[in-house]
Amino acid sequence: MPDYESVLRSLPERQPPQPLFFRLIGLDADGRTEAFLERFRALAVAGGHLFTASVPEPWEGDLNRLRAVTGDFTRITEQMAFAHVTAWLTQLWQSQQHETAKALWSLVKFLKGRGMREEALRQTYITLLCRLSAPCGRVLRATGGGDPPKVMYEGEITAPELYLLYTLFLAGCDVVYAHCNEESYLAADPIARFSTLVRGTVFTPRPLATRTPEQPEEPAGGSERSIPVPAETVRSDLDKAAGLVLTNEWLTETDVWTAALTGAERRGGSGPERRNLFCLCFGVDEREAYRNRLFFLREKLRATGKTWLLVTLRTPPPSEAEKDIFGGAVRAEELAARLSFRSETLTLLARRAFLTLMDERAESGEAEGLRLACWLTRYGAALFGGAGTDQIPLLLYYGPITAEEIDLLWLLKEIGADVLYFSPDKEDAAVFRRCEREIGAREIELPGSLPWEPFPEEELRLRAETTAYNASRELDRLLYSDGSLFRQRQFPRSRPVTLKTTYDEIALLWPVEAKYRPNFQAADGVVTVPNIFAKICGVEKGLTEFYWDRIAALVTEQTYLVTRLPFFPRAGAAETAAARELWRDGQLTPAVKKNRLYRYEHLPANTQDFLLEKMQELLQGSLLNLTAEEKYAALAVLLALEPDILRLIQNFDYTRLVPKLLVVSAADSVFALEDCVYAAFLNMTGFDVAVFTPTGNRDIETYIDARHFETHQVGEYIPNLAPPDLRRRRNLRPKSWLEKLLGDPGR
Repeated sequence: MPDYESVLRSLPERQPPQPLFFRLIGLDADGRTEAFLERFRALAVAGGHLFTASVPEPWEGDLNRLRAVTGDFTRITEQMAFAHVTAWLTQLWQSQQHETAKALWSLVKFLKGRGMREEALRQTYITLLCRLSAPCGRVLRATGGGDPPKVMYEGEITAPELYLLYTLFLAGCDVVYAHCNEESYLAADPIARFSTLVRGTVFTPRPLATRTPEQPEEPAGGSERSIPVPAETVRSDLDKAAGLVLTNEWLTETDVWTAALTGAERRGGSGPERRNLFCLCFGVDEREAYRNRLFFLREKLRATGKTWLLVTLRTPPPSEAEKDIFGGAVRAEELAARLSFRSETLTLLARRAFLTLMDERAESGEAEGLRLACWLTRYGAALFGGAGTDQIPLLLYYGPITAEEIDLLWLLKEIGADVLYFSPDKEDAAVFRRCEREIGAREIELPGSLPWEPFPEEELRLRAETTAYNASRELDRLLYSDGSLFRQRQFPRSRPVTLKTTYDEIALLWPVEAKYRPNFQAADGVVTVPNIFAKICGVEKGLTEFYWDRIAALVTEQTYLVTRLPFFPRAGAAETAAARELWRDGQLTPAVKKNRLYRYEHLPANTQDFLLEKMQELLQGSLLNLTAEEKYAALAVLLALEPDILRLIQNFDYTRLVPKLLVVSAADSVFALEDCVYAAFLNMTGFDVAVFTPTGNRDIETYIDARHFETHQVGEYIPNLAPPDLRRRRNLRPKSWLEKLLGDPGR
């Protein structure tokens, strides 16, 4: 029997040290398997994911968000899969995105090999992408940092659910599937390829684990619920509930973080009215401080004993058991008549709110009404089902939201629950803005915006802020928020856009800062740097002295000058062979930073990540025409860039002066592979690149597609020119009127 308990050991203790996927069919008589499952289940609940029921199908809100990211497509390619994962699973680190994309593509290739039709494959792919975000975003966020997070699935399983488990396994999770028989598993995996079998001797069905808070086992409020009424009379007593909920009226200047913890007795008033809270908070201030406030809000809620629920990313669709409560109901009155809670007051509030919403949404159709009724029953019972009617429970919703989920928040607010909504991404406010009616919420907008991250599970270490620091940040906000002024090194990433220019414009644009060039943009933490990539053939009117003066004028302190070919060290056979292990399936492997070829450990982490991103972008793209073997040599070159080149890259402030690569190719020789790699890579990072070829010969075109740079024919071809000392020539010659006007950026 396979040693399934090895899945509980740390990675270094395993042989080989890799994640595991077991399917345990049945138990053993001595209780060993049962004890193992209890231990693994606890680990899955604590830091991974436990599936105790069928995984809900993605619903329209998730699918719409995914379509906005992926656009329309028919066939799935490897490059597409990596792009979709990067754009969709933004809560993951880059290395986690890479491993997840690799896992997803491995499954797609397998299914293609089994002959799955394109449309079915596309649907499976879309479903997987949705489920990898929710409910599996948290477990993927835990991969790659040490021991694999644990994922457990119990009971009958479908093929899409097994594909999800297999993708999580390939992405770095330990997975255990447990059931009393193997029939549903083998229907999804007929050749038993995905997991290792552990067969027991006792095949009696075992009870499943308890359900998660998002899907309480008892959707309604228990045996003390109010009795449903006939649909024809459901509206007759609703006026009794009018005015019983006073939302936000008791709030003064109390911030939302404190107000959420304020008890009913401190909210004023002595009548039967419920004084609740409905607040929306968009954006962030400081990331660490914001996430710590969320973390401590949850910790304080736990300490108060108050009934509360946390919902993140999405609201699971109704289960069949929840729909059965409303079996046969179609009209709004029929659905409302079956809403029933532990007290008559709460039931009247729920029916009144539901019918008010349905009257406004009369054209929405039956499906929305049933879904909202099920949700209201589920969350109303979970919030109000365990305490007296004067308690004020709280729903905390965090992350992206849809219009239907906003309706759910409004319904819960209308029956007297506190409702708090938080999203670090200000774009989520647009969903609320599109609401056709006023929902009665207090809005808070913080100055910054960040992509969604999982709800914080631990406190982040903070540093104290001085008065001068806060004043400086406020000044920053005033000066640098409109896109006309930029802080030093404000942006960590750049994206090049190569300008199409005339020959005369090269000299004009060369000393101009990036932010003043045409097509400059700075948004979402990325700068679009307009740069020059040009080859200049010939000598104007054959005037060599004027020619050298013109080139010398382009030499600055930010210029890497080359006057002799070949100009960069060759990649050795040993380095090329070592680079072969770092480029697999069109991707840099995660082990690249640990390889002996890697020489950038001393650089800041964001600079290292930037270099690796540009390396991958260059080797994947069409700028270089390389064979597979030449790509390994190119990677070896890129992992050992010249120190002076690294200095220029590290000092490049993307909104300001653009560093340069200036090449004089005067001999009858072509660019070597390494020379072309340098020129292409520096263009990708935003450098200006100019190649002067007085002979008019073919040089840079050896490996670089001519469509990616401008070629200017400026004069007659002259062979055998010997370039002078251009830096010294620049310093000795008198300044032109243009240099006097623009100043000297090189000094």
